[in-house]
Amino acid sequence: MLGLLCAGGKAQEQAEPKVLPEPALIDTLNQASLQSVFQMLRQHYLDKDTLTLDLLNRVALRGLLDHLGAGAELVPEEQARSEGSSGPQLRLISELLTDEVAYVRPASLSGEELKRFDSVLVGFQRSTAKALVLDLRCPGGADHFRNAADFASRFVATGISLFRLERPDDAEGVQEFKARKGQVWTRRTVILVDQDTSPAGEVLAACLRSQLGSVIVGNTTAGKTAEYEEVPVGNGGLLRYAVAEVMVSADPPEKTFGSGVRPDIECSLQREVKLSLFTAAQSLGVRPLVIEVERPRLNEAALVAGKNPELEQGLPGSEVSPEPEFEHDRVIQSALDVIAASLRLEQS
Repeated sequence: MLGLLCAGGKAQEQAEPKVLPEPALIDTLNQASLQSVFQMLRQHYLDKDTLTLDLLNRVALRGLLDHLGAGAELVPEEQARSEGSSGPQLRLISELLTDEVAYVRPASLSGEELKRFDSVLVGFQRSTAKALVLDLRCPGGADHFRNAADFASRFVATGISLFRLERPDDAEGVQEFKARKGQVWTRRTVILVDQDTSPAGEVLAACLRSQLGSVIVGNTTAGKTAEYEEVPVGNGGLLRYAVAEVMVSADPPEKTFGSGVRPDIECSLQREVKLSLFTAAQSLGVRPLVIEVERPRLNEAALVAGKNPELEQGLPGSEVSPEPEFEHDRVIQSALDVIAASLRLEQS
């Protein structure tokens, strides 16, 4: 901003002095200055008795954990034991949304789920489907990175390097994951992700984009693509902290820990709405939650038959089904739009 000063009848502009914002000022302080700030506050602050060492340590730890983000957290032991089992009880969902587009949403990336996933992919490969929507938006999960490699193996050739698990300053501790089974699905794949995508799902999505150029639709993931250790800290709490991170095979290698997997196409859906749609799909299937059906209208044929489908809709005994009372999954709709556009470009 500029201030105006009048001198000799002329307006002169004078720049206001620049003041560094608080975070930048903190970053410029050396260790001695930081300690001096703490001491002065503890000695001269208006309510200095509240600034106990206990409080300062708690505030410092809270700030450190906030700074580390996905790298470290304090969790109750009960929560740690129940992780992966919370949320709605879902099962693998798969179906053909159109003659050209297949859809599959695994409930997890576990070994047992992989068997069901294999069967579904084999069926889709034999169908008319030209593209697959792989939905990885299921809540959490305690799946291991080996599971991510096994699921990715269904899309890429045997022996392809998928990702590495690296420990800092430990070259001998690098663990490389390669595809260890031939492809089952060989056609186009579009992937859906969001904050609920499990760490193994994050790695799977990043691998398929790196190896196949798969388009990712949804929201940026949590970025917990790391191996964690847990140690008790008292009062039923655990300190969970990252000790090794995943590096997805690419040129250069792709790091997703902390930053998450960023979608190629952003598309949001409220978590509550998504979970309600997931639950509804268990009985209704996915297609009614994605493909909009035109509402019945009064027309000449209905007049001749002496019926009014607009009034009869939803009445007991009516052949006309009532309109669904739920939102449509616009993330899947966006994926269908991507696939439709890609198929048109191939045909042109």
